Parts: sequence; C-alpha cells; structure tokens
Amino acid sequence: MGSVIDFKGVDIYQKDLKVLTDINFNMNKGQFVYLIGRVGSGKSTLIKAINGEIPVYTGDAKVLDFQLNGLKSKYIPNLRRRIGVVFQDFQLLTDRSVHDNLLFVLKSTGWVNKYEISARIDEVLAIVGLSEKMDSMPYRLSGGEQQRVAIARALLNDPEIILADEPTGNLDPDTSSNIMKIIHELSKTFGITVIMATHNYNVLKNFPSEIVKCEDGRLMKTVMPSEEDLKNKLIKFGLSKGYEYELVYQTVMKMYGPQF
Repeated sequence: MGSVIDFKGVDIYQKDLKVLTDINFNMNKGQFVYLIGRVGSGKSTLIKAINGEIPVYTGDAKVLDFQLNGLKSKYIPNLRRRIGVVFQDFQLLTDRSVHDNLLFVLKSTGWVNKYEISARIDEVLAIVGLSEKMDSMPYRLSGGEQQRVAIARALLNDPEIILADEPTGNLDPDTSSNIMKIIHELSKTFGITVIMATHNYNVLKNFPSEIVKCEDGRLMKTVMPSEEDLKNKLIKFGLSKGYEYELVYQTVMKMYGPQF
C-alpha cells in the first residue's frame, strides 16, 4: 500500500508561531490513526496542514499526489475534494434540510447532473443509516444524527482521506460508540485513510488502533496506558480510593483521557 500522507522533517507554523517541529509522519491507504494531546498541543494544526488550510514551508510534505510545500492556492480545492472532514460541532447549515445540506456541497464542488446528484445523496445517507431523515431539518435531529449527516457530507466526493477533529466530543457514550462504528467501518470497507483527533479515553479503549501524540511541539507514536496506570497517577496527586477518587477519575478520563 502506498503512502497517502507523508511528512518528513516538517515544521508547521500558525502565523509566526512554530507549533510543531520536525514532524515525521506517514499514513498508508486504509490506515486508521488516533491523534491525541492536550488542548493547544498542535492536533488541529496538523489536521489543517494536511487539508491545505495552513501552508507548509519547511521539510517535505505530501498528501495524496499533492506536494504541500509551496502548493498554489488554485490547487487547494482539488486537494480538498479528495479529503473528507468531520468536525466536533457538525457545522451543518441550520436553515436547510439534510438533503439540501448535501446538495449544497455537491453543487459547490462541481456536480451538475441532477440524477447523479440525487443518486449520490441517496447513497451516502444509506451508508450512515439516515435515508429516512433526508427531508429533516438539522434542529430536529439528535446530536448523533447530526454527526452522521456530517459524515455523509464528508463522503460525498468519495474521499481517500477522512480528517475527524473530535467527532465524538459533543456526544454521549452510547452515541459516540455508534459514530465510531461507522467511522471504523468506512476505513475497513472503503479503504479510507482516517486520522482522528480525540480526547476520549473510552473511544481509544473500545476501538483500538494506532495512536500518535502531540507533545512539546513534537509528534510521536505512543500506546494507550492501562486504567491502572491512570488511576495510580491520581493516587500520586493525593486522591485515595473511594467515592471521591472514582468521581474524579471518571471526570478526568472524560476530559483528558490518556494525555493526563
């Protein structure tokens, strides 16, 4: 399998601030990788660089067959048509139905044949199990349903890569589990490469895959610590076992997960 993302010695800046240093990162077709790290550690910065939102000036950065170094702005839409993005806050158009949200994306990316458009909308909604919600307005959908629409939107142009930035961040555990099943199945069934930023320890535990961590401006492979390791850290902070300990433990896992 060939590389679809290949960064070698890349520095990534937000304006004049260097956020990530000497990034060496490679992903192959169909690979699934979690991206973890504290808030502000550079997770979203890396995702934006892959999507062409942040320019790359140093090192060597390739996504699909696009050289990111010096990539001209006129080619960025071509890159983004091959990448699907799923956000934490869904980012649906609230004044349009599910169908019209998807229609807007297809027309914006050059689709003109109404029969092909209709067939593609039917297809992606079937994939995420929302065929019956086509005419619903976003505000009438649950959070999980809205995220499934967002996933359907990401699939419209048959992407080779999906960038998922905290896609379960606003969802309850059961709904998060359903969303993760869909995303993992997309990677397995369609060979889509997925990089997913997350703070959710339960997601990492219940849907294991390779993990990389942003820390101190670097990107490194890591493994998920055991629950016992995490609990021992709380004990070191002066919490004894008991009700208070369990309450704080569950709160910390929900908020920070394995980067704690």
